[in-house]
Amino acid sequence: MTDTLRKCRTCGNLKPLSDYTVNRKRKDGLSTECRDCGRNRNNKAYAADPEKHRKRVQKHRESDPEKAREILRASRARNRDFQNAVRREERRLVTAGLPKEEVSRRKEEFKKQYEANPIFQAQAVFSSREAKHDTIEDRRKETRKIWEQAHKKELITYRANFYDKNKEKARQINSAWRLANPGKIANNRHKRRTALGASNFTNDHLWWLHQWQDGCCYYCGKPAGDEHLEHLICLDKNGENENHNAVYACGACNSSKLNRLYMIEWDSRFERHSVRFFHAKFLKELAQELGLAAQEGYVELNGIKVFVLSTFAFSLPHGFTLPQFAAAKGECIFVWDFEWKYKKEQVLNVVKAKLGLQKSDGARKYTADLISSSEAFDFFEKYHLQGTRSASIYIGLRDREGTVCAAASFILSNSGVELARLAFKNHIAGGFSKLLSFFRKKFDIRDPIFSYCDTRFGEGKGYMKVGFVEAGETKESYSYVSGMGIVHRLQLSPSVMQEKWPHYSSEHSEEQNANAHGFRKLIGLPQKRYVLD
Repeated sequence: MTDTLRKCRTCGNLKPLSDYTVNRKRKDGLSTECRDCGRNRNNKAYAADPEKHRKRVQKHRESDPEKAREILRASRARNRDFQNAVRREERRLVTAGLPKEEVSRRKEEFKKQYEANPIFQAQAVFSSREAKHDTIEDRRKETRKIWEQAHKKELITYRANFYDKNKEKARQINSAWRLANPGKIANNRHKRRTALGASNFTNDHLWWLHQWQDGCCYYCGKPAGDEHLEHLICLDKNGENENHNAVYACGACNSSKLNRLYMIEWDSRFERHSVRFFHAKFLKELAQELGLAAQEGYVELNGIKVFVLSTFAFSLPHGFTLPQFAAAKGECIFVWDFEWKYKKEQVLNVVKAKLGLQKSDGARKYTADLISSSEAFDFFEKYHLQGTRSASIYIGLRDREGTVCAAASFILSNSGVELARLAFKNHIAGGFSKLLSFFRKKFDIRDPIFSYCDTRFGEGKGYMKVGFVEAGETKESYSYVSGMGIVHRLQLSPSVMQEKWPHYSSEHSEEQNANAHGFRKLIGLPQKRYVLD
C-alpha cells in the first residue's frame, strides 16, 4: 500500500483511500475492501435474504435511534444531489402517465447512468438545482402540484363533496384566505384576464348599453354615478369578454356581487327610483319621422298617444309592468325601444296606419291572387313587425305593375283556419275584406276563421269592420330581454338553455336561469282573439 493508493482485496485494483469506507477495528482505520465491492457484496446479501437485512437494520435503529438519525442525515447530505435528481426524474415519469413497472425500470436505468457517466451526472445535478428543489418545502410544493395535476378530476369531486357537506365552514375558510391574501387574489385576477386576451366589447354596443340602461345600475336600478362596466357572469365562472356579458352597475352592487350568479347566488335589493319608462332619444326620432311634436314621454295625434318604452325599465325586478302602465292610459300605441332600434321601417308602417298618416287607395285598383312563399316571406319581413311565419296559404294584392302591396297568410289545421299574418304596404280601403273574400271563394272555406290582435297597437277595430267578433283574450304574454335584444320565451326551451348556457340548472326556475345569464322577464299585454263565422 502506498500513501495515497491501496489495493482492494476483492477486486485487486489500486484505488485512492477516499474509495474505502471507515473500519475502526483496523489499525489504519480503513476497510480492506473498496466501496464498490462492499456495495456489490451487500446488494447480493440483501437479494439472497431481504428479511434478514431489514431485521438487522431495524435492530440497529432501535438500539440507538439518535445515532441512526445522524447517519441518515449525513447520508442525505452526502447524496443530496443524487437524491434530488432521482426524485425529479421519477416525478417526470409519473406526470407522463407511465405505469408503475415502467417508472421503476426507467428509474433504475437513470441511477445506473448517473453513477457510470460523469457528464450525465453533472447535467442531472444542474437540472435538479435549477428546478429549485434544494429545500424540503420547495420539494413538497412541487410534489403536491404534480399530484394535483395528475388527479385533477378526483380533486374537483372531493372539493365539491366537501363544500356540499360543510358549506358554512368552506365559506369561512375562503373568506379568511381572501382577507389574508389580497395580493394573490389581484395577481390571479390579472393572470386570468391576461390569458383571456383583450376584450371584444365594441364601442357601439357600450354606447347603446348606456342608453338602454339610461345611466342606471343594472342590478338595483339606482342612477349609477360611478358606473362600473361589469361582467354579468364573472370570468371565474367561464364568463366571456363579449358584448352579451357586459352591463353597467353601480360601485356598491359590483363590490357586493363578487363572482356570484345574479338572482341565484346573489340578489340586489331593488327599490323604485326615478327610472324613465320611455326612451327619450328614440321618442324624439319618432316624432321627427311623423312630423309631430314630442310631449313628455309620448307623441299624440287624434287622441291616440304613441309611447316608445324602455325595456330596461319595464324588466327591472319588482318594478312596473306594461299591463299596470297601460291600465290608465286609454287608447295608446306602445313600441319597445328594441323594435325602434332594429325594425324602424316596420314600426313606422304600423304607427302611420293606426294614426291615419298613410297614403290611401281603393281596393278596386288591386287584384287578389295567390303569391309564392318567397314573395310572402320578403313582404312580411319588410312590412310586418313580427316578421314572417310559416303558413299553408299565401294571398296577396297586386297593383297594375304586378307588385305585391298587401299580403295575408292562413294556416289550415284541425282546430280551424287561422289568419296568421296580415300586412299592408300602404292603406288600402277594403283591402282586408277583398283578401278574405278571395280566400273563401278560392278554397271554398266554410269553417270559422280566427286571428289574434296585439293590443299594444290597438283594440282590433279593423277586425270588427270586416265582421270578426271578439271571443276572449289570452293570458299576459312575456318575453326575455337583455342588452342584445328581445327573445320570445318559446325560443328559450329547457333543451336550448341547457345547450347554450354554461350555468343552467334544472333545480332553478326558467326565470332564475334566464336572469343568471343576462335575460330579464318582460311582461307584455294580452292578445285579443277574434273569430269570423
